[in-house]
Amino acid sequence: MTISKRALVLAGIAGAFALVTAGTARADGNIYTGGKTGSYFTVFGPLLKDVLGKQFFRYELVESAGSAENINQVATSPTSLALVQTDILSAELAAKPDLASKVVVVRNDVANECAFAVAAAGNTALTNWGDVESFGRRLKLVTGPVGSGSAATLAFLKSLSDTLKDAPVTNAASVDAAIDEVAKGKADVAFFVQFPDTSNPRFKQVNDAKLTYIPVINRAILRQTAKDAPAYVATEVKVTAPGFASLRGGSKITTVCTPIAYLAGNPEVLPAGNQQADMKELIQKLRAVDVAALRPKENWFKQAVENTVHATGAGLESMLKSAEDAAKAIHK
Repeated sequence: MTISKRALVLAGIAGAFALVTAGTARADGNIYTGGKTGSYFTVFGPLLKDVLGKQFFRYELVESAGSAENINQVATSPTSLALVQTDILSAELAAKPDLASKVVVVRNDVANECAFAVAAAGNTALTNWGDVESFGRRLKLVTGPVGSGSAATLAFLKSLSDTLKDAPVTNAASVDAAIDEVAKGKADVAFFVQFPDTSNPRFKQVNDAKLTYIPVINRAILRQTAKDAPAYVATEVKVTAPGFASLRGGSKITTVCTPIAYLAGNPEVLPAGNQQADMKELIQKLRAVDVAALRPKENWFKQAVENTVHATGAGLESMLKSAEDAAKAIHK
């Protein structure tokens, strides 16, 4: 092969490589979400990616096992971002205090997920979370799969109670399967974390099975924090959609909801330079953007927002006192 021909071949290879490289430009970082069918990956993640892209921050969505993994990914890769449940962040920070200096909560005002517990309507012994604590080890609790947000939240709530921490938990294949176990009398309480959208078939499933909601709330739960922000917010939540029959306790319950935390690596752990400067600017821009840009426009999300009201006042205090008294019953 002559030099000129070889040069042409090499030039062609280089050009082809340049085209491939251009088409697969490396992202600035990853956004860790959750499973590919979950709302973090399919709904909230894409909105975040789009907001960042408009500022020329090129991030890619990455499937993950859930909040706990996301937190640790961000801690080890400071240019990363993640969507996590604030309560799981609280649990991880308590278990691994060194994480606090490695992660930054950029914002937690976009959306809340709520904690729900359901039991058979005829089981009048379970009216609040204090009752659940009181019966403790004798209860059969069931929740979603290992690694799910529901399973992680229940584990955290159990850790806050001396009488509940040793209660056995069964992990069903799905939250729907967990609810079905209670409906069939195979378990006493099904626990799950869910956006409060009553158009979701899960609420109809609870209604059709004639199950009743147990408010998941007490003072110990409300005291939990993550990076100086509340891990849980006392919330009045609508659980009965129009056309559904009201169950014991009416169409609303007071329970706790946990915000979605938008997590970033701490720029200060990066070496001084462009990468650190970009990460600081990303955090600044993301905090400044209108929250509407990060919220889904679909009707289900609008309904979820409309179905919740922050709980305060005498009614909340009475509920907390009842849960406190019920939890102490086992010691009498």
